[in-house]
Amino acid sequence: MMPPKGDIVNIVSNDNETSTLLSFAVTAGIVGALQQRALYVNQNRKPWLSV
Repeated sequence: MMPPKGDIVNIVSNDNETSTLLSFAVTAGIVGALQQRALYVNQNRKPWLSV
């Protein structure tokens, strides 16, 4: 199985079942952070998810 291409925002925006999730991300103002190359979950700046 190949991982999906693009950032999480692109993946979510192409799926009707996740439109609510995307609208919450837009409202929260976190779309830009979700489009970064890697998501970090700790202070050591180790990537949790890289695309």
